[in-house]
This record gives sequence, C-alpha cells and structure tokens, in this order.
Amino acid sequence: MSIKKIHLFAIVFVALFISSCQSQEEKAIDKLDTLVERVEKNGNDYSADDWKAVVKDLEAINKEMENYDYSKEELKEIGRKEGRIMVMMTHEAAKYLKNNYQSILEGVGSFAKGIKEGVESDLDEEKMEQIGDDIEKGLNNIMNDLFE
Repeated sequence: MSIKKIHLFAIVFVALFISSCQSQEEKAIDKLDTLVERVEKNGNDYSADDWKAVVKDLEAINKEMENYDYSKEELKEIGRKEGRIMVMMTHEAAKYLKNNYQSILEGVGSFAKGIKEGVESDLDEEKMEQIGDDIEKGLNNIMNDLFE
C-alpha cells in the first residue's frame, strides 16, 4: 500500500471517528435544528395534522433533552430555536383566526348565550349538568375548529 493510500485511509478513518463521537446532547440539538428548518421551509403549507406532528416532534425532542445537562449558552440557543418554531405556529394560528373569525365568534356567542340562559333560569342539578356538558361541547368545537 502506498503512503498516499495510507494517509487517505487515515483521514477517512479520523473523519468517521470524529463524526461518530458527536454527543447525545448534540444529536438532540441537531434534531431540533432539523425540525426548525423543516417548519421554516414548509410551515406555510402545513395542515392541522402537520402542525400536530410538529408539536409531537417538539415534545419528543424536549423529552429527550431533559436527560442531558446543557450549558447556559446551549439553553439560550435551544430557547431561540424553539422560539422560531413558536413564532411560525403563532403566525399560522393568527392566519386561521383571521380567516375563520366569523364562525369562531358565532361559537363563542352561542356559548355565552347558553351561559346567560342557564343563569337566568332556575338551575336544578340536571340543568347545571346539561349546561356543563353544553359548555364542554362548545369549547371542544372551538378547539377543534382552531386545529382543523
């Protein structure tokens, strides 16, 4: 084997060794980086299910990161990256609210009307339970509208 081949083999070996030595902490940060890049690149076209997947991925990354000790600087960087994702999520939620405010307001109006009617009527236990069920359904409908 020639000296050039030995040097090339040594360089490749060292490069592979260094890349495999990346810590678990760094791998978790890399996962967060990948998620941030994906959201910033494609977030404008995400459906509600896509956003749910982003939340699930972010929760998994955060859970993984809980196992490690990060420096203050690393924590600042992690917070900055998570903040970038939150800005995209907030922006998309605001767009949804802007585009669907009428139906949301109607849902809130019906919800408020139900509360008013319940307060104005004589409230026996059965009626209170029904009002509670109606409130829960109304809130669930609003939440479902927000994330669909």
